Amino acid sequence: MVRPLTEQEATNYISKLEAWQSPSQFTDELDEVMEITGLEYLLLGKTEFREAHIARWCASEMGPQQLRLYPKNQGDFEFQFGGEIRRFEVTEAMVPGRLRNKEIKDRLAQPEAYERKIEHVDQEQMNIEDAGGRQRVIALSQKKAANEKYDFAITELVIYMNAGWTGSESDTFLKNAYEQMPEACSKFKRVWVYQNRSLIQISDDGAKCSMSWIDEMREAEAIARERDQTPLEELLELHSSE
Repeated sequence: MVRPLTEQEATNYISKLEAWQSPSQFTDELDEVMEITGLEYLLLGKTEFREAHIARWCASEMGPQQLRLYPKNQGDFEFQFGGEIRRFEVTEAMVPGRLRNKEIKDRLAQPEAYERKIEHVDQEQMNIEDAGGRQRVIALSQKKAANEKYDFAITELVIYMNAGWTGSESDTFLKNAYEQMPEACSKFKRVWVYQNRSLIQISDDGAKCSMSWIDEMREAEAIARERDQTPLEELLELHSSE
């Protein structure tokens, strides 16, 4: 039976996650927490555990040698690559009106009867109607760039797009994100969008990152549908033929 952490347990686990450790050790610590809380109470608990959850995802993409939750309020977590330390600040963009805490509490109150109900329209319609998705990300980036508490020279911004926002509208936004988030891209060391468990780099030291891979991936997906292959297999074929 899952349960919330006690205040003392939460303090102890956060202290452990703030110590430098390997990705596997960090994962073990977080898994230990989730054995007690499940995902539900983890998300309802202190924000440090949500940040640790995202740090683990990002670490799986970047492959740092060590990581930790950052123990001060100028960022959320840090990665170590050899002698280089990289600091990250995370912000989350959600569907407007979604009450995640209420969803979780309802599910915990009636685990057998409750069916997850998030007011999403179908995907194609969502891409048309969710113009606010782009604006939410832009607004969050502006808010973070205006906060002078960060050491921008070493801090990277990760915008977690927690809205199931995909398709052509998402592609268009990513291709133009650098121009639409100029404050964040010019101030933060790097800017990333984390979406559908993919970490997408928008800027690097103020310079725009290439988004040509988006068109390559869409081309691979189209060919894969015709050949009944996975997009990754087809993308590898495209690159090997260059």
